[in-house]
Amino acid sequence: MSRYIPVAEVAKLIRKELKANFAGIKFSVRSSSYSGGASIDVRWLDGPCTPDVDRIVKQFQGATFDPMIDLKSSVTGELNGEEVRFGSDYVMTHRDLSCAFVEAIVKQFCASHKIPMLKVTGNEKSAWVDTRSLDYWDDRQLSELLRNTDAKDASRAYAAQDERKQREQEAWECEAPERERKAREQAEKEARERAEREDREQRAQQERQRQEQERARIRRQVVITTRAQALAYLGVSGTVNCATILQAFRERVKRASDGHGGYTEDMDLLVKAKEKALL
Repeated sequence: MSRYIPVAEVAKLIRKELKANFAGIKFSVRSSSYSGGASIDVRWLDGPCTPDVDRIVKQFQGATFDPMIDLKSSVTGELNGEEVRFGSDYVMTHRDLSCAFVEAIVKQFCASHKIPMLKVTGNEKSAWVDTRSLDYWDDRQLSELLRNTDAKDASRAYAAQDERKQREQEAWECEAPERERKAREQAEKEARERAEREDREQRAQQERQRQEQERARIRRQVVITTRAQALAYLGVSGTVNCATILQAFRERVKRASDGHGGYTEDMDLLVKAKEKALL
């Protein structure tokens, strides 16, 4: 069974990882528990871009949520090679942007798009841009530029963006052999499972054929022409009433059921015996 790590301990692990990966950046890491579970909020000012922080902290989530079917599912994680269950269902990140950072990015964006400088509102702890004059795609590009630019690259947002894409492409290419290996192993696993499934189905079909042949053989050997023969086939004898005959029939049917909707005996012959016994 996977070891459970309480949400407060998970918050400590996150603080440790953030300190190791982003030296000198101040993060606020707060945990919350509620009736439906627990979560952790990570907040910081400027500093590293959101995707870089997400890559570090999202690994400590103990649940996933599918909004299409409104379903929350628990997942296991890994800590120092050990499979664990994190007490934090979700880890949310919130990056606050200062006026200086936002203005530096907006200046480059406006110059690139050859448009007047957009208005930046706020203070040194929280700033935002008036994007009402932008269309959907330009607004989205600016949001992505703000989200994906590290504070240390604020004066060279586009160059940093190109470098980031290049690094991601190189990483993708380097991981190609590993992806191919995993895809090959998955294909081989699916092929094995398919072969095993087909083999089981074939054996089951052969068993059904064998049982049908056995029932056919019994039908050829068993002759029920008298009431005495019918009673003997049902396993009762002597003077019996209809209730006893029906009870014997039901018990015989129950024993013959294979649990999968089939029977190990010849039901036609059994029904014939019952009808003959009830005469």
